[in-house]
Amino acid sequence: MMSLSQKIPTNLFPPDNCYGCFACINICDKNAISMHENYEGFLYPQIDPELCTDCRKCEIVCPALNLIQNPNRAVEKPDAFAAIHCDDQIRKDSSSGGIFSALASTVLTDAGVVFGVSLKKDLSLRHIAIKTIEELPKLQGSKYFQAAVGSAYQQVKQELHSKRQVLFSGTPCQIAGLYGFLGGKSSDPNLTTIDLICHGVPSPKVFRKYIQACENNRYGKIIDVFFRDKRSGWKSYSVTTVMEYNLEEAANGSKNNRKRYSKTLHQDLFMRAFLQNICLRPSCHSCDYARFPRIADITLADYWGVSHIHPEMDDNKGTSLVLLNSERGGSLWNDSLHNVKAVVTDLDIAVRYNPGAYRSQTPHKDRQLFFQDLDSEPFNKIVQKYCKKMSLNKRILRKFKRVLFNK
Repeated sequence: MMSLSQKIPTNLFPPDNCYGCFACINICDKNAISMHENYEGFLYPQIDPELCTDCRKCEIVCPALNLIQNPNRAVEKPDAFAAIHCDDQIRKDSSSGGIFSALASTVLTDAGVVFGVSLKKDLSLRHIAIKTIEELPKLQGSKYFQAAVGSAYQQVKQELHSKRQVLFSGTPCQIAGLYGFLGGKSSDPNLTTIDLICHGVPSPKVFRKYIQACENNRYGKIIDVFFRDKRSGWKSYSVTTVMEYNLEEAANGSKNNRKRYSKTLHQDLFMRAFLQNICLRPSCHSCDYARFPRIADITLADYWGVSHIHPEMDDNKGTSLVLLNSERGGSLWNDSLHNVKAVVTDLDIAVRYNPGAYRSQTPHKDRQLFFQDLDSEPFNKIVQKYCKKMSLNKRILRKFKRVLFNK
């Protein structure tokens, strides 16, 4: 087996630029490409030279080799809104304001298909398709590492061929991968895309090490994870793990042996590593899609700072920032407004609280050392070693400096 970076000249495709978007996997009709995990835990493509016919389709669709544009002519300065879902229960179950659920419900009500990310029983992430509103909880909530797209792009193409409405959500690079796979230059009137203002994707291997450390410390098995548990409030959300202690009882359907453990985002070891940029995919530090115009028709994010700009929209239950990047996105938004409370907001001010909208993340200075130690030292030890705790006052001061000075 040879890697895609070996097959294609390295000056065109340096390995660090690969987004792991699966576009090359989906386009290869010879099944010559497969994804393999490197020592940091990120998936990269490898080519089987015995199956490869040198058709170069993988080059054509690759969003790292080619700067993919939104075929719906995304605008440089989109309309922006602070928004919340009218149903408080949906907001409770969602990462921020529940706007993804409102948009998805509109498509599903019209007999469409929604593609999004689901947490599987083995705690891995996969892109799946849902066709009913009852299935929507599978896609709700944030998941803080990169999902495997699998054959989802091929499924999207099949649904579009059947003239079905399709809503596809993912990271900006995954949206770029989808557009690359579909041809990139033409727009299908039945496809709408949603991306998020992405902080970057952390290593799935780091997440597995975190799970293993939690299980070893608590002598049980983690069966579920809630990355954005808002029971303590949206702004100080917690990461909650559900632990199972007696597997024999669990097999009989008992839930009395389950216990929940919660830590705030600044206490949780995995979130500390993620938020301090020490375990992000290398391409996240030079992302071509962390910019305007955005790659998707609609961009969603937490509206951090909404209490200073639109206090009437802030009840600490979660508020979304919504960017309408294209007419296609605006059309779906208008069709969904019956489930939404929204106010127009100033784009320039809003994105100061979300700098990932227009720039990549700066890598942690000890990133290489962190991964070198990952297999040889306990997870809690290396996080405490390289990811220093920051006091609440320092975090607030740093946040306000970024906003006031746009840094």
